Order: sequence, then structure tokens, then C-alpha cells
Amino acid sequence: MEQRAAKPTLSWLPPSATSSQKPLPPPPEEPHVSRLSTAEKKAVIKRIIEQIPTAKEDLFAYPIDWAIVDSEFVNTRIRPWVDKKIVAYIGESEATLSNFICEQVLEHNPPTKILTEIAMVLDEEAEVFVVKMWRLLIYVIAEKKLGLSV
Repeated sequence: MEQRAAKPTLSWLPPSATSSQKPLPPPPEEPHVSRLSTAEKKAVIKRIIEQIPTAKEDLFAYPIDWAIVDSEFVNTRIRPWVDKKIVAYIGESEATLSNFICEQVLEHNPPTKILTEIAMVLDEEAEVFVVKMWRLLIYVIAEKKLGLSV
């Protein structure tokens, strides 16, 4: 008697579905932005902003697409905001602090770590600073994914 080899069981789930990590939410379904009018682009931007969490816990738990975050991205989109806010909080430009914060983002450090690291310098403004910076980070990533950024 010939024995037939058992058929392998097929899994219909991709490997990522069995991992413990939460899958990233799909990007918002938007029409190709190059064909949108200015008013339509503003509406898309408004929807992106409305989808970004405002509560600190939800915001800090939001999945970040780190593949988009490189030095050019940080230097053109995050650093100018960081520089401006540091001047607003401290009263003068502080290149060392700006560089440190941008390096933290480039190293993909979580916002809680960044908050802890800069709390000594920015005191009670540190939390507001990191929350706003994290919202900006999420926004510019979404903007770049949709092709809204220059």
C-alpha cells in the first residue's frame, strides 16, 4: 500500500497577522492629491489633523512609520518647528537642545523618553512641547505619504 504524504495545511493569515504587534492602520483613502483643488487639499489636511489623537496616552501610542523619518525629513520638517518653539520657551536659540531633540527623533525614541530627557530643561513646558511635536511628526508623515508635502 502506498502512503500519501499529508497535505500541508495552508494558513490564510499573513505572518504579520500572527505576530503580537498591532498592524498599522491603512492610510486614509484619498484621491490622488495632484488632481485636487486647493480647497480639496485643505479638506484632506483637515481630515488628517482630525484623525491625530489629542490625548497624550493615545497620541504616544499612535504607530509611527519610521521608514519615512530620515535626516532630510527631520531637518526640513521637524527642526524648524523645534527651533522656533525653543526660542519661544527659552527666549533664545539653543542649537545644542535642538540638535539633541532632533537626534532623539532620528533614533526613533519614544515620546516618553524624549519627554524625560528634556524635562530638566523645559520644566513644565516639556510635556506640551513633546505632545505638539509628536502631533506634528504624525501629521507630516501622513502628509508625505499622501504626497501633500513639497
